[in-house]
Amino acid sequence: MERLERYIAGFDKVAIAFSAGVDSTLLAFAANKVLGKNALIYTIKTPYMPEWEIKSAVEIGEKYDFNLKFIELETPESINNNPDNRCYLCKSVLFKEIIQKANMENVDVIFDGSNVDDTKEIRPGMRALRELGIRSPFIELSFNKHEIRRLSRETGLPTWDTPSNACLLTRLPYDFQVNPELLKKVETAENILRKNGYNDVRVRHHEEIARIELPTSKIAVFINDENREVIIENIKALGYKFVTLDLEGYKTGSMGDGENR
Repeated sequence: MERLERYIAGFDKVAIAFSAGVDSTLLAFAANKVLGKNALIYTIKTPYMPEWEIKSAVEIGEKYDFNLKFIELETPESINNNPDNRCYLCKSVLFKEIIQKANMENVDVIFDGSNVDDTKEIRPGMRALRELGIRSPFIELSFNKHEIRRLSRETGLPTWDTPSNACLLTRLPYDFQVNPELLKKVETAENILRKNGYNDVRVRHHEEIARIELPTSKIAVFINDENREVIIENIKALGYKFVTLDLEGYKTGSMGDGENR
């Protein structure tokens, strides 16, 4: 934490992209501690960001008195058909919005929460960050995910064990027309599972099929869950004809390699 705080102290005013995940929360917390209101914390609201994620951002921002600012956007036209380079296109649009807002506040630099583990995967979205001059303190300081979780836990942050998440577009096939109603349908299906204790979950949309992905350690738990039939019926009530459980378990990029983008 001392290394991170010293790094941040090298700037007078910063902006941070904040999703309320484990990485961006630790970064925002440290920046707020060092710079106070000169740490501008930006959360972007779009139709493909889960509502619970926005709610978490509000709750964390209030708890730690962040200088939290929201930017609300519609789904960019460039990703309306969910292309395979959606993350590159999305981050290009979203971070340009943050840059525009931050420039009006005369910030020195814009941070994101990428860590060194992210550099080991295929993440074209990171190319957009490099092109736009966004800096990633955790990469520059060689922090990995395990270290970020450990520091978050030691600091008492509630996000230390938060499962990794990706936007709702990753639940859809590539080259698939996106609409708010469909995104809400997928989000509601996942919320049904979360309310029953399955927090690390994905519901992949395949027209009339909802494919549930859980960690392999939770597959047997779900199969033997006394509420399983109720969960299935509630998901079917959203308009799905079939609800399936993927026996390979949860894995990033199972709709292609989207969650690594």
